Order: sequence, then C-alpha cells, then structure tokens
Amino acid sequence: MWDGLARHAVRFRQAVPESFAASLPALSAKAGDALTRLAVARALLAAPRPELPVVLPDAVRVFWARECHRIAQRLLVAGQDADLRADSWRKELLIASGRLLPVGAGFVDFEAGVPRSYLLRGGVSQFLQGLRALTSAGGREPFLELHAHTESISGFSPDGWLASFRILAEMLRLNPHLRGVTRANWFIDPQIASISPHLVYTREVPAAHGATFLFVSHDTDGTSGALARSPTRRAMFERGEYVPQIHMMIWPRKALIEAFGR
Repeated sequence: MWDGLARHAVRFRQAVPESFAASLPALSAKAGDALTRLAVARALLAAPRPELPVVLPDAVRVFWARECHRIAQRLLVAGQDADLRADSWRKELLIASGRLLPVGAGFVDFEAGVPRSYLLRGGVSQFLQGLRALTSAGGREPFLELHAHTESISGFSPDGWLASFRILAEMLRLNPHLRGVTRANWFIDPQIASISPHLVYTREVPAAHGATFLFVSHDTDGTSGALARSPTRRAMFERGEYVPQIHMMIWPRKALIEAFGR
C-alpha cells in the first residue's frame, strides 16, 4: 500500500510545480482552496493533451472526456474546500493531467510495478506464488495499477468491473510492453468474503482467470478506507473482530487477455 502511495506522490509532484506544492502547508484554507482549483483548472485547460507513452482504447478516451467534464463541474461548486493535500483532490489533478486514466469502474496508473518486498511478506508459499506470477508476466514492471476514486464510483459494481476488465484487456493488447494489471487495497482481502460478501467478486473473478494475490500488510489503524462506508466493518473493527488487510493482485497480461479480450 505504502509503495503505491509513494508512486502516487511522485506522479503528483510531476503534475504540479514544486514551488506550489511546497507552499501548500503554509497557506490558509481559503488560499489553498483557490490555488488548488487553479492548479486543477490549469491541467484541464492544457492544450494539447499530454503525449502519453501508452496507446489508449477509444473507451478510455470517452471516459477521460467525461471525467474532465465532471471535474470541471466540481470546480464550480463552492462550499467544499479544495485541497491538494487530500487524496480526492490529488487524484482529480492526476486525472486532469492524464496521469490516472479512467477505465470505467476505476482508474489506472500506467507506469506501476510490483515491489520486491511484497514477495517476502507471506512466507515461502507467497514468495513462490509471486515469483510464478511475475515470471508469467515477464517482469516486475511496467504494470497497469488499478485505483478507486471516491468522487467517481458509479461503475463500481460486478457488471461495471467486467466491462472494465474488457477495457483493460484491450489496453494490454494495444501496449505489448505492459506486463499486466495490479491493484493493492483492502477489498481484495479474503476476509471480505464473510464480512462484506457483496464485494467478493472483486477478488473471485480475477482469481478465476489467472490472477495471483499477495498479502501486503495489516491496517491496524483503520486508515485504508475499509471502514469509511460500512458501519458493519467499523463496528467489527472497534470490537476487535476485524483488522483490514491490504493484499496485492498480480494479473499477468496473457491470462487477462485470454479471459476478457475480444
């Protein structure tokens, strides 16, 4: 999880001038709001669109245009503080600048990798499973890394993700250098099958089609997002009955394309 956040921070620094980012902690809420909106608006208005090192399926271009329109509408809404120190606004900037690309139910970073340390966090069995997955994929990087975004989750459903998997398969086909797809989060934790069974498809569908899953860490302070939208999970966490776990999915390109390619 933390490696993913670190990569996110690097992409953020690439999208916003260093002097501006450094000034954020010293700004008042009002000034920070204004400058955040300015930075996101500037990214939206940038022309031409940045040259990307990946070929985009038509569906991604359509989703991207919709996301830019959504972000533009959000910028016009007063009363919610815009702050690039918040994950939601950092992702808005990365989407606007083309560094997070929408694939329907989620977003992808197209320059991600699998940290070596993740192979070692679940014992010998996990190491061997991870090694087999990376061998099948052809290396540790570059992968498409999936992210969820709280401001754009209308497609987060079983059908929405099936459609997104087909888009990901097309994106992999168009970009032979990409090794496959990864994601690291709390909802592919195997505990979710019994605690929140409506989310079990997020792990079961990829697992049925060649994905491998690695344990990454325990979320002992409840900051992973697992508690944000579920009173049940929060109550279990507070009673000591549930500690969220972060797991990483490694889905090699060949397996994903065979399962969802057209």
